[in-house]
Amino acid sequence: MNAPQQPPSGPPSGPPPGWQTQPPQGPPQGPPPQWGAPLPQRPRTPVAPGKIVLIIGLVVVVVAVLGVGAFLIFRPGGLLAGESQEPEHPDVPNAANPSYSSTPTAKPVAMEGLVTTLKGAGLECYDLLSEPVPVKSCYRTEADGAASSVRLVGSKGGEIVLARIDTEKVRGARPGSAERGDTVAPLKELVPLVGPALLGQAVQDGLLEESEEIYQVETAWGTGEWRINPEGPFAAFEKAGTYATPSKAGFGKDAVDMQAPMPALGYNCDTSTCTKGSLTSGNDTYASVDFSTDVVVRIENTGKPVTDDLIRQTAKDALTQVLDGPDLEAALAWVDGHLTPENGFVEGDAGGVNLQLTREDEAAVRLEVNPPGELL
Repeated sequence: MNAPQQPPSGPPSGPPPGWQTQPPQGPPQGPPPQWGAPLPQRPRTPVAPGKIVLIIGLVVVVVAVLGVGAFLIFRPGGLLAGESQEPEHPDVPNAANPSYSSTPTAKPVAMEGLVTTLKGAGLECYDLLSEPVPVKSCYRTEADGAASSVRLVGSKGGEIVLARIDTEKVRGARPGSAERGDTVAPLKELVPLVGPALLGQAVQDGLLEESEEIYQVETAWGTGEWRINPEGPFAAFEKAGTYATPSKAGFGKDAVDMQAPMPALGYNCDTSTCTKGSLTSGNDTYASVDFSTDVVVRIENTGKPVTDDLIRQTAKDALTQVLDGPDLEAALAWVDGHLTPENGFVEGDAGGVNLQLTREDEAAVRLEVNPPGELL
């Protein structure tokens, strides 16, 4: 008998019929190539063009995702940047707070253009100072008696470098009179007139709601801040950089010097106040001029009516102690033209000083005179 045949040792000499040749799988067999010898080449399977496009698209997406992630992590204030995510002042809206907004704008803003806008809103405007820099003021008394003021400080070329808005309740002419007037509504009206002209769209409607906070914004022009609240309402806008400020901070005289001529005009004077008439006679008028801080003239009816002529004369007695020449004439002319203020109060500038007159019919009058430096 013949011995059974053994299967041939080693791999078959070729593929079975009908099979296609595939590249060898796994690591190459045999000894490693010697240094300097060419590496064995593996057959390459052609890649379809559609697959190439897909691969490139996936690479682009991965790179974009990694780039965005790195920005969010390593940007200033990011998770790994070493800075807190909390606002530096949590009670003041800023860059980490939705109330903050910033839109670059550095276009110069002329004083005259904004003054025209304010006049259109019913404010009466004045030239308070021309040197060392121009200062303009605009005022309006609201129907309920509240007083609104906008003060603009300019550069030598007439460009606005500082603007401030104040709204205040007005007190009656008699001591102890109650304050009256809504200070929030006029401020909400005036901030949109002044703010966007200087800061652009950084002053948005969402930042004009009544709040106890001080809103702050910053742009290339400068900074702005405001509080829309019955307690301490205001708005201030300041151009970036330095500028000359008005130096006329006082009247140039102390109280003793200002009141020295008053006794010759029929007044009795003490440390800082001069008076004429009596509050107790029942048939007189009482006038007082206080020189302690600002100059405050007060005239009250104690039997005789407070007439226009009495207001003119008492105002002249007081203003002569702080002004002279054309400035005195301008201030007296302003008083003469505002003896019967609408809504009981009027404010204006003349002769380089600020004047505020409150009148309650023929019962009482109060005139306050302020040097310009105290207003800025």
